[in-house]
Amino acid sequence: MNDRFGKSAGNLDFVLIAYDDLGKIIDFGALEVQAVYISGNVRAPFEEYLSAPKQRANMDWSRQRFYPRPDYLSSSRQRLAPQLLYKGAILSAWRKKMAVAVDSSFFTTLPQMEEIDRHSPKLHG
Repeated sequence: MNDRFGKSAGNLDFVLIAYDDLGKIIDFGALEVQAVYISGNVRAPFEEYLSAPKQRANMDWSRQRFYPRPDYLSSSRQRLAPQLLYKGAILSAWRKKMAVAVDSSFFTTLPQMEEIDRHSPKLHG
């Protein structure tokens, strides 16, 4: 998807399409799916496991120093927010909607958002 200057604004993860009875597109919207970045080291525990898979099949790495942890702040500020700004602006100009899917743990770290009824003029305006 390109912006008004012809520069890439990124790809849409999913495009949701409404067809009429003849298969003609009558409306569409986008779904952005945001995974969570991790901090830590995935390679070290994986290599440890690979060195003796049968003996380490049940190893618990979670208490180790570099065990991977979710990095919600980077996921929201460095990834999700810019995507919503760029892609959202284009879709808004087209008067199309965008939905976002995130993990529930990630969602709880986001700023409080106004909830509106699905029939609200704000949603359909």
